[in-house]
Amino acid sequence: MPSRFASRMLVVGIAAAVVCLALAASALADFPDVSQVNPLADGVGGVALAQFGSSWHLQFPSDIYVTPGGGALQISGSRQDTSVYTMDAFEGGVGSPVGALEYSVAYGHNHWHYLALDRYDLLPHDPSVAGDGLGDTLGRDQKSGFCLENSTGGNGFNLSQCQFKNPSALSLAGTNSEEIKPGEHDLYEPDVDGQYIDVTGLLPANGAPPVFRELVEWVNADCRLAEPANSTGNNTWSTVLKLWTDDSGPHVATTDDPTYWSQWFANHPAQQCLPKDTVRPQISGAAQTGSVVSGAPGSWLIRMATGFSSPFLYQWRRCNASGWDCDDTAAGDGNIPGATSANYVPTSADIGHTLRVRVTGQFPGTTEQQTPEDSPATSVVVVGPPPSPVPAPAPSVTPGSSHPATIPGLTAALLATRHLSVHTLLRHGLHARAHCSQSCRVQLNLLGPGAITVAKGTGLLHGAGSRTFTVRLSRRMKRVVSHYHGGVTLMLWLHVRTRDNQQQTLSHVIHLSNG
Repeated sequence: MPSRFASRMLVVGIAAAVVCLALAASALADFPDVSQVNPLADGVGGVALAQFGSSWHLQFPSDIYVTPGGGALQISGSRQDTSVYTMDAFEGGVGSPVGALEYSVAYGHNHWHYLALDRYDLLPHDPSVAGDGLGDTLGRDQKSGFCLENSTGGNGFNLSQCQFKNPSALSLAGTNSEEIKPGEHDLYEPDVDGQYIDVTGLLPANGAPPVFRELVEWVNADCRLAEPANSTGNNTWSTVLKLWTDDSGPHVATTDDPTYWSQWFANHPAQQCLPKDTVRPQISGAAQTGSVVSGAPGSWLIRMATGFSSPFLYQWRRCNASGWDCDDTAAGDGNIPGATSANYVPTSADIGHTLRVRVTGQFPGTTEQQTPEDSPATSVVVVGPPPSPVPAPAPSVTPGSSHPATIPGLTAALLATRHLSVHTLLRHGLHARAHCSQSCRVQLNLLGPGAITVAKGTGLLHGAGSRTFTVRLSRRMKRVVSHYHGGVTLMLWLHVRTRDNQQQTLSHVIHLSNG
């Protein structure tokens, strides 16, 4: 949520006529030129390290600014009923959704957040790699959402625009749209819930030479928001950090060194738009009876899950043909009884309906991540083709007994080490054994802190069985992993897909040591 929460609660009186006139004017204006500017000059706090249990968090301020001369950044949202927690988000003047809004139940929030606005990265401070882009990212932020509000100027605050204490709101529209006006800032202090980068394992050892990193802040990083042409060069800001450790613990300080990254991105238009974050949970697989559909958490949930063996709760839900009114179950709450894993096989009861999966993070950290989030709906479930006959193995049974024939669906398994050294990973890669109950395509992704893709691999299994895959690091990622120290945890994701589009996803935690 924006900083200065108490001030926002006190200053909410904007005349309705003024709001209407401002909104009408913004509707006629150009798209907003959104920029990321230096937050250290705004007096909202500096960069610091904070310890949470055995983890160290790099905390920092942020300043989103809408430049004068263009339109306001205005985000509205809508949903048809409260059976779906997440709203589709829309930008003024853009017809299709630009993301999602979710209601955060965290203390001090209790309002609707727009997801995937800002991005924060920790990068090497090294001109020799500045042309490689974000492939050298050492860590990513843990921030999930934003309540867009003016923090400066004479327009005051209006938390009702984020539907404060209204989890049952069906829309954010008209005078209740979240908005940053031209010439206004939206400031975020360092201690805002969720705004940090986990730097555990990235800090130098006690007495070791200091290391220098760049903190890069990037608004509208994946260009999902419409901006004026050729205006994304001001979407990044960076500063150089000095990190060191002595007998009193780790420390961080900003420096006056010139930065490489914000200038590099400003001069390379092709690198100013990253691939879009999925943000919301996603469903893969065919929406038909007898086939497996798989749910995967949203991108920000995956970033925060690294290091926890069972980070997510899943609940599959049955909705109407339009993807709403998810209450068609005996319990009346839309939850399909027993459908609480990442994978689900639609049944005859689902025919004519759509499906959603609700994912909830269940790991320590900020309370922001404990808010359940719904995926988009599948297409309407249809009757799937009859399964192909599978030769039954010769049963070993006692005389007079029977062994009923079964036709197995897709099952998958993943086996990998729980502990691995940096040296072994750099030199030999990671060996993981994947199993499929039928022919399948295998995809393995090894994620580091902040869900950075450290290594990946693909392959095929011809028929039912298991195969050992070796996931190796590129030269670039070896350079990144060489910065890791003890205490880093990685997440290995296995995704398998069959020819008839059955899919499953599994995860596995790996602890990385210096040995």
